[in-house]
Amino acid sequence: MATSVIPKWLDKEAQPSNLYELLGHPCFDPRHQDLLETVRSAYAELLPYQNHADAAVARRAMQLQMELGRAEATLADPDKLRAHDAAVIGRLRESYAAACGGEPPPWDAARVRQWLQQRHCVHCDRLDWAERTIVAAATETGENRPLDTRDLRTAAATDVLPEPGKSTGGKPPSTAEIAATVS
Repeated sequence: MATSVIPKWLDKEAQPSNLYELLGHPCFDPRHQDLLETVRSAYAELLPYQNHADAAVARRAMQLQMELGRAEATLADPDKLRAHDAAVIGRLRESYAAACGGEPPPWDAARVRQWLQQRHCVHCDRLDWAERTIVAAATETGENRPLDTRDLRTAAATDVLPEPGKSTGGKPPSTAEIAATVS
């Protein structure tokens, strides 16, 4: 079970962005029973704070109690959990695009995976799924096309990277194409 995060959430007004953050678990944690046990433990841990002398702490404890109720309801309903996870994926996709500084982001799987590992706590068992889902969603919406690994092999062979958004289709560029990009 994860370490308690209740003191962290009681000390600040910021709300957790998803149920995994609320519970102190990695994003998309597949250990359903552990998540439910954490909800139960958090409920018990919050009880003394509901009548706290500091009204702000008591109010925050009540807000957290409601958040835990929503988390428990989401975990109890597979459709709600899928919808929750889809919303989290959408926010991660938007966050990745924003992190690229307004430029069309490179939706290549290796870059997305590295970003997920470095910037977001995604459960290791669900990292491949999160990466594929983010890249697939960006591709389906036409935001950008993921950089094809064949493009990288071709670029490595010629030391010329393809233009963003263009694929060589796995074929090596012609001598004229190489000369045009070098000059």
